Amino acid sequence: MRKSLFVALVCSALVCAFVLPNLSAMEAPGDMVLKAPEGVKARFSPVEFSHDAHSALDCESCHHMLAENPDNYNCMTEGCHDLFNPTSVEEKKDIAYFYNAFHDRRSEHSCLGCHMAKKKAGETTGPLACTQCHPK
Repeated sequence: MRKSLFVALVCSALVCAFVLPNLSAMEAPGDMVLKAPEGVKARFSPVEFSHDAHSALDCESCHHMLAENPDNYNCMTEGCHDLFNPTSVEEKKDIAYFYNAFHDRRSEHSCLGCHMAKKKAGETTGPLACTQCHPK
């Protein structure tokens, strides 16, 4: 039992010493354009997104699956938000629907959800209206 505990503690210490500093040292890409996946008809224009404007946030604020899959930052890959053309009301509410990755009002991991939570807390927030993100 003591040996197992010792091994677990040593492994945890190694992870803290080598892996965590590398995660925080990762540099986010610059500005980018977020758009609907191929094959999906977009109702609004693409969104210009600035990682620099969000640099005060921890990466996992948005990339909430980062701990489980540290090599994948893309929300629309298999197993994440990969439902592109929902066919039912239930599917449209599903977190796997790519639209919800950005617009789920109940999730602080989505753009809109985070901005709404900040507004509710009385903090400075980003855009809350459709046309503020999606210019005509």
